[in-house]
Amino acid sequence: MSAAIGSALSTHGGLGYLALHSVQFGSQPLLSKACIQAGTPTSSLVLGAEIAKTLGCFAMLHSDGNLREVLRGWNFRRAILVAGVPSLTYLAQNMCIQIAYQNIDGVVFNILNQSKMPFTAFFSWLIMGRQQSRIQCMALLAVTIAGFLIASSAPVNGSNAGYKNGHSNWTLGISCVLAGSALSGLGSGLTEWILQGQKRNSYLFSAEMAILGSITIVVSLVCNLSADGQVWREEGLFSRWT
Repeated sequence: MSAAIGSALSTHGGLGYLALHSVQFGSQPLLSKACIQAGTPTSSLVLGAEIAKTLGCFAMLHSDGNLREVLRGWNFRRAILVAGVPSLTYLAQNMCIQIAYQNIDGVVFNILNQSKMPFTAFFSWLIMGRQQSRIQCMALLAVTIAGFLIASSAPVNGSNAGYKNGHSNWTLGISCVLAGSALSGLGSGLTEWILQGQKRNSYLFSAEMAILGSITIVVSLVCNLSADGQVWREEGLFSRWT
């Protein structure tokens, strides 16, 4: 059954997978705003996502029958050397995205989040030396212009103007989306370089990044390096979850 579904999704150059990803991409900010209570600590949201990602990667490794093989030669030192920097970029990106979810609406988020494509193309060229065709450059330019138009149409007073639309800070939200997009491009370039150069299993690499990100969050909370540290001590990190 799973093989038949996979075959159907892979037809026409993977159009089925692209459609699934598009639905997930478009619905994620809407679901986040609908299901996440305002004021929920960002650290708890990102930590929950990282734990879920870790479990998902190990489940896929087990499903593929590669779990024992990839863990046989694994060691923590090599994991830090390989996944340390990318995990920090993705962790910072996830923090930015969660803040953006709570400050701008889903449509604006989705349009601005497309700016990750020019950043990805730039870092792919910078790190891997991969050039884009003329038509690809035109498409990237169009995405950049669309993002600029959306950003420039935001309310001038970022701290108050968004309240009438149910958002707390448009300027903060837009800044976080753009920062997250830049970090996404950097992380994608580094990930591609590592996966190709180090021949590392992609599921294992994703799990390593998620685990290192989770450790970083916990350490920042324990050492009170995060603004959510006080919430964690007074209320509990997951107390505002519904």
